Amino acid sequence: MNSQQKASLAFERKKYKKAADLYQLLMKQEPDNAQYHENLADCYYQLGRLEVAFAETGIALEKNPDLARSHSIRGSIYFRQKRYEDCEREEKKAIELDPARNEPYRVLAGIATANKDQIESIRILREALQFNPEDWKLHWHLGWVYMRTKQYKDATHETQLVYQSHPSFSTLLESLMLYESIYRQWMLLALGVILFLGPLLFRLIYFLPILIIFVVYFVTLGVYQLRNGYKPAGRLRFFALILTIIGYFLIFLSIPSPINLKKQAI
Repeated sequence: MNSQQKASLAFERKKYKKAADLYQLLMKQEPDNAQYHENLADCYYQLGRLEVAFAETGIALEKNPDLARSHSIRGSIYFRQKRYEDCEREEKKAIELDPARNEPYRVLAGIATANKDQIESIRILREALQFNPEDWKLHWHLGWVYMRTKQYKDATHETQLVYQSHPSFSTLLESLMLYESIYRQWMLLALGVILFLGPLLFRLIYFLPILIIFVVYFVTLGVYQLRNGYKPAGRLRFFALILTIIGYFLIFLSIPSPINLKKQAI
């Protein structure tokens, strides 16, 4: 495996610092290679080093003005800076150069959502899906927009397509998170029944499997959120989990089970 392949593999595995180091070594050998500058820019963008990423895209575009990915990275940086007009210009240029590229559509849909134009956001994502119907991220974003507009049937359909279009553990977790958002009222009701009425009816030994399943589910999603750009939601999930477990044991210790009370009366 050569250095370029190692760099590409590191990026795919989200080891962006390692990938950046490898691309820097490759650039010493081929300083005029625009693709290496573009790849390095993407690494820095993923690491949150936006100024350096922007500078690298500038170098890449000087060497090759037709790099759609570089325009898209610049657009994403502008989006994070809330410079929406500049962002829209760059993303539209990226689409002009490569209409099948997904990221520009997602960013443009994000601009429409930020401007509270959900109809435009849906239109953009549907247009993108015409080029890439198997892209799970597009289905996820479209499902999220449908959820925001209370089109729950369409949101559920798109959520199902997230996993179906790319079956994996990560897309399963992404689907579950979206399902939580769509059906949050029913899920909160079900969790309330399980966690607060359960201890009143059963002793811990009977209720323990349900509690274990709940904890594993919450911890798995929480860890995934913390590692994949959902840190506020992940922290909130763990905070809620800790409070719930504490509350559960307090209830369990302070209120005897009616079943046991009945046994004692006999």
